Amino acid sequence: DAMEAAFADADARLGGLTTLFNNAGSSNLAPVHGYDAREWDRIVRVNLTGVFHGFKAGAPRILANGGGAIVSTASISGTRPSAGEAPYAAAKAAVAALTATAALEYAPTVRVNAVSPGMIHTGLTDPLMSDPWAPPHMIAKTPLARIGAPDDIAAVVTFLVGDDARFVTGQNLVVDGGMTLHGAGVDGLLDHYRPRA
Repeated sequence: DAMEAAFADADARLGGLTTLFNNAGSSNLAPVHGYDAREWDRIVRVNLTGVFHGFKAGAPRILANGGGAIVSTASISGTRPSAGEAPYAAAKAAVAALTATAALEYAPTVRVNAVSPGMIHTGLTDPLMSDPWAPPHMIAKTPLARIGAPDDIAAVVTFLVGDDARFVTGQNLVVDGGMTLHGAGVDGLLDHYRPRA
């Protein structure tokens, strides 16, 4: 399949794959009963099953090459979900559980961690960011008083795959500017957008 071929190519070009970053996200907003099965499956497939496929294709190569590090993108929604994002929140919570399981299975040669972004300005959040109402409300819920940037996540991923994190495995590191310190993550913010049951 395409993913297996891509991993084989990367393994050959790099002289041995030792690092993997499973990163994908897709969501929608609806009450639980408002999702049709196809949309539910699509969201879970992108956010969770894609990570599984990354492990399936990448972990054996990393193990065969003597070890390394794997990082997957979870989300603060996995631990502090908002109403309306059930399949996304469930899938991202499962990514954290998958990370912990894989950390146990692949130790001691492969470190496995997750990163849980808060509100980061990406293609996934563009619809929210384009609404003048949203950014000020998000910033008000964030102690560091700004929306995160992709570089904020990249810096943490770089740390987790690097030697400075050599004694870190099985962790889900939250990178949200302190948003979850208020207890609910993006809860209340998405209420402005979600359809009512």
